[in-house]
Amino acid sequence: MAIVYAVKTGSWNDTTVWNTGALPTSADDVYSNTFTVTINQNINVISLRNGATTGVTAGGQFVAQSGFTYVCDSIVSGIGGIALININFGSGTLVITANTIIGGLGRAIAVNTSASLDLTINGNVFGSPTTTGSTDGIGFVTGTGCTATINGNCTAQISAAVGTVMVGLNLTINGVGTSSTTVPAINNTTNSATHSVTITKATTPDNGVAAVSNTGKLSTYTVKEIEQGVFGVVPISGYVRLSTASGAFYKGVTTGSSTRTLSDPADIAGQVPAQTDVRFGVSYQGGSKTGSAYIPSPSSVGFGVPVDNTTGTAALTPASVWDYATSSLTTSGSIGERLKNASTVDTTGDQLAALL
Repeated sequence: MAIVYAVKTGSWNDTTVWNTGALPTSADDVYSNTFTVTINQNINVISLRNGATTGVTAGGQFVAQSGFTYVCDSIVSGIGGIALININFGSGTLVITANTIIGGLGRAIAVNTSASLDLTINGNVFGSPTTTGSTDGIGFVTGTGCTATINGNCTAQISAAVGTVMVGLNLTINGVGTSSTTVPAINNTTNSATHSVTITKATTPDNGVAAVSNTGKLSTYTVKEIEQGVFGVVPISGYVRLSTASGAFYKGVTTGSSTRTLSDPADIAGQVPAQTDVRFGVSYQGGSKTGSAYIPSPSSVGFGVPVDNTTGTAALTPASVWDYATSSLTTSGSIGERLKNASTVDTTGDQLAALL
């Protein structure tokens, strides 16, 4: 491992910029040393820094250009008021991969852009660990139109991991946002309603503060999981929009004065009755299904026989049988028509007596 530092302002690919007379390699810690170095190629180093060390003076920064990839173990800011990496190009893409990105005396990364920047950061982001710096790991400072994806966790320390002021920021965090006891992980201080933030999980330590601040100023805020501290600290300030992606399940979400269990219909598809087991016309499973079972009315079912949520009321008595049989004695096939020509015992006896 070697320490490599700039000796003048210039471009990364200019060998005369570096104290070694050669370009930094994957075995080097690279310092700006009060100068401004424009990164105009893909780079792979151990770290990027603008703090002080033996032979190196604190200060300076690295200016990003579009279309490149940065790979390093760590990005650590070491001087107040100056961002270590300044992203200010108009449009394009940039990929930064680092195990840790730490705000120190200044921001580790500052985004200042007024066009369609597409930024991808692979790594864990931390706010400053010292009260001297108290600056964000990543700051979306000024401008509009940035789409940023952070594939890693964002953890607040003395300061927030991510600070957002930029108008029109579309931020996705594929990881956990964890606040400190005093500072949110994602500190949204803009008054713009055009922000969009999506985060996999928001959590807070015991006696901490909300992991994401000022969500009421976001046009869209989606969190897929929230986790409260033991002492009941709410991880999100303002309203929360829950993701309805297949497989998502939310339990114990408080709305107003009540606590509800919310779930995606796809998650409970195998736990609800079949349509043939639900009364015809009844809507269920969030309105996605309608029952098709036809249930006879109680008056059509024998007295006392269970039917639906009641019992049958139809009563079959001798009187009702006789009344039905005699209700029509003259229609074809009725009992009256069948018996009108039948001889009785009395008439047969009279006929025999008349012959004697």
